[in-house]
Amino acid sequence: MRELLSQRGGFFIAVEDPWGAFQLSAGSDQWHKELPQLLKSASSDKKVVVTTREAILQDVSEEGARPFQGFAVSVTYEDYDFDARRLILLNKLKGAQHWQRELATAFEARILDALDAPISLERFVEQLKELQAYEEFDLEGMLDACAVGHLASCFVDETRKLFGGETIPAAIAFWGLLSLSNGLTIQEKRLAAWKMLGSRSSQGPIRWAKLVDWMTAGRWLSRDGAYYLRDPLI
Repeated sequence: MRELLSQRGGFFIAVEDPWGAFQLSAGSDQWHKELPQLLKSASSDKKVVVTTREAILQDVSEEGARPFQGFAVSVTYEDYDFDARRLILLNKLKGAQHWQRELATAFEARILDALDAPISLERFVEQLKELQAYEEFDLEGMLDACAVGHLASCFVDETRKLFGGETIPAAIAFWGLLSLSNGLTIQEKRLAAWKMLGSRSSQGPIRWAKLVDWMTAGRWLSRDGAYYLRDPLI
């Protein structure tokens, strides 16, 4: 990055999860130290885009995202309007066969109306590319399988990678309770009872505060003052 930013000409540099995807990786301290200075070297013809999760960034240093406040933009599902989702769909279709792109174009409005999240669009295109013939195309079945409401497997996978399998029951129980009603919330002071559930893990106590922070940063939960609630989009 340093070499490219010092050269003449235009560049676009994309850095994905420099601190790690689910937990801190080797060299994360160095990234945290040097990246703010490198970002200052970016210009109109030398663009740098860094993607990460807020929870991971908080783990790097007590400063958290403070060194990046002049550059950071928080992206949530609400930022993906119809036009943005259409652009994502078109980009994901690169490499698809001609007849597969034709199917996506023919049903574009239905696809974009049903799938709100980028990960849903990505999964839909992955399934579309796996088709061998028109006859295998099941639009409604594919939409159901890729909708945000079916992201539980993603939640479980990410929880397992970050905290280990013993955390999954506590996380799902907590999220599931909040899913009983859009208006149901849990006051922060009552989290002690949930910590007791996590402490029963056979592999040692669950890092409950970290789990809740991660669920909030990942939009599985929302926080309103002293209350946590299930994110309405999920």
